[in-house]
Amino acid sequence: MAGDDTTTLVEAEQKKLEAMLDKGRTVDGIRIRPFTAGNLIRLQLVGNPLVDSGTCNPEEQLYHVASFLFIHSAPIEEVNRAIEDRKTFKGAVLNFMDQVNIRDVPKVAEEIGQIIRNATIGTDYEVENEGPAPN
Repeated sequence: MAGDDTTTLVEAEQKKLEAMLDKGRTVDGIRIRPFTAGNLIRLQLVGNPLVDSGTCNPEEQLYHVASFLFIHSAPIEEVNRAIEDRKTFKGAVLNFMDQVNIRDVPKVAEEIGQIIRNATIGTDYEVENEGPAPN
């Protein structure tokens, strides 16, 4: 039904708007900044696959969750310096994660998944081609 498709699209756009307006959150004492265009670029610069495909090699999953958390929680100046070099970035992520209790990681990972889902919902819907675009 066309009405259902429109409702779904409107709901998807609403969730994306809510994600952009998100003021951030705290999970088990860890402050997570909102998912922004700047943070999306930072994630892409470091090759974090969570935002593009949503999946990654299982052996690397914890590292990619940790890098997402570092980018969204560490002081932004520190993040910007670290992303200039992969080795520096990996070291910064590891140092940051040394401050995170291992018991908090599953909750944080679930929250990160929700952040990504909310921010990217509806971005891969297909639009039917109804002929040439108007001039």
